[in-house]
Amino acid sequence: MNRITLLYQDESSLFQTTDINATHIVVTNHNNDTLYVQNTTVIYDNTGNDFNDLRSMLYLSDATNINQVLNKKEPFRITIDTSPISSFTSQQLLIKPLLFSGLNVYTSDNHNSTSFIDSKFHQVYHSNNLDVIFDLLPKQFIEDYLYDLNNNQNISYDIIVNKVSIIISKYYNPFQQIGNNTPQIFSISQDSFNKRNKNKEGWKNVVGLFYPDLIENGYNFENLISLNGLDCSFPPYNENENEDDHRLKCNKRSFFYQTAFATNEREIQVTFKQPVGLHPVLQVDLNSITDKADCKPFVFMQLPKTLFVDKFQSNPVFLFGEDDLELPVYKIKKWGSEVLFELEFNKSNEITLHSRYMSPANNSNNITTPYFEEYNVNPYVFVACDNDNSQDTNSNPIMNPFYEKHFGLQDFFTPNTNFQLLSFSLEKNLTTTVPIPTININSYDTIKYSIWTVMTLSIIYLLNKIFHNDLLSQQKQHQKEKK
Repeated sequence: MNRITLLYQDESSLFQTTDINATHIVVTNHNNDTLYVQNTTVIYDNTGNDFNDLRSMLYLSDATNINQVLNKKEPFRITIDTSPISSFTSQQLLIKPLLFSGLNVYTSDNHNSTSFIDSKFHQVYHSNNLDVIFDLLPKQFIEDYLYDLNNNQNISYDIIVNKVSIIISKYYNPFQQIGNNTPQIFSISQDSFNKRNKNKEGWKNVVGLFYPDLIENGYNFENLISLNGLDCSFPPYNENENEDDHRLKCNKRSFFYQTAFATNEREIQVTFKQPVGLHPVLQVDLNSITDKADCKPFVFMQLPKTLFVDKFQSNPVFLFGEDDLELPVYKIKKWGSEVLFELEFNKSNEITLHSRYMSPANNSNNITTPYFEEYNVNPYVFVACDNDNSQDTNSNPIMNPFYEKHFGLQDFFTPNTNFQLLSFSLEKNLTTTVPIPTININSYDTIKYSIWTVMTLSIIYLLNKIFHNDLLSQQKQHQKEKK
């Protein structure tokens, strides 16, 4: 089955910008409106060769440690997110799960791979280098399903592989933000669906056109959502049917449920204390966020192996992964760690990180200037509200058809917790890059001879002081004897 879901800003955006005919759905954007798209392909095990061929393709043998895990044919999940943290919106999170930035691989299999860390419910691999995906997945799979990964800087993929189905979802905004009112066109037809499966006989292709009605319910972020719009479907492909049998058919459709995620439009400040040294201090200013019962603020981070948390000093809620306090970075085999900290309302919070000793780097451009390796840290600052005492079933996010238990932030909280992501500006306030001092391998000779020179001069100086003082002492003693 293939499904494309379009989420408009409001009712007028849907009906004033969208034209539906027998074969196409055409959206014309005049005002730089945001349109969120979810494009999902679901392949079930009862589809025979389609399922088996794709599953075999995903489990092709490879030399990397990650593939050795996937080759065990256990369920796994791969997420890819290239959008900045600051781009999350409440509306987007209605149809898109909160995917952590970069590449993440989740597996529940109990293996001993040196690439994965043990988290609460999964073993996790993470990398901000998206090029890893080209080594992880077969080339044919990327060409068929991830073909526009390099062409869109704000695109997300979510790939779920289990024993009965393979689900491949893509999230993006088809419209670019441009400075004028030049119309932009987004068109959907039978040809818009996944190119590998679009003409498979019996495949069902569905398009949902929805807009949200939000009912705000106080600080607990209990946002009751009504998604209204149209469900349109292209009949299953059958080459023996005539053209009239392939006409697009639409029906009204509504959903009513409780969201698990929302965002706060009030901007907070998140930055690293300047100057950033060997012990970077993350500052999270929550003076503008008011305290509320049953709600607590947190920050979650996926730290590269170059940075670590001293759990005896900082007292995190959870810390999974590399936490050795002494090992240098070249002794660490796994990618890093996941850490969750509880913060405090109405104050500026500080979290101290620590950097490891780095391997010498090759900086041939300048051998005299101190060299710094830069590493990205993506803090997710949010407020979690416990609804365990809620008697209203509509306010329970478990009733949300898009809710996923034991995934992302949901891993660390009770199932009916509501989350609100706190916004901060990457341009104004946040420096997510941590510069870590690193020895320049091209400065090795200069440093070596400089050290030897200083040591030699120091020894000469000390010997001179020792023997010179001894000589003076002997002379004074000789003069006293003469007297």
